[in-house]
Amino acid sequence: MNVKSAFLNGFIKEEESPSWYARLKSFLRFVMGSVDKTLFLLSRGGDTLIVQIYVDDIIFCGSSHALVSSFAE
Repeated sequence: MNVKSAFLNGFIKEEESPSWYARLKSFLRFVMGSVDKTLFLLSRGGDTLIVQIYVDDIIFCGSSHALVSSFAE
């Protein structure tokens, strides 16, 4: 803990989640997992896309080749 910063400037906020999290949730309309905050789900017309984000890696899979291809682009 940085004592000087903590006592002179108040509480140190935790680091924010990477910008990918906000982008997937808002712009791309993914739903964030309730237990695992790095897991995102997207459902479109009966097809599902699952995206897992870990540090700087993105792993994804889906039930439709078209949906997976559009996400990859």
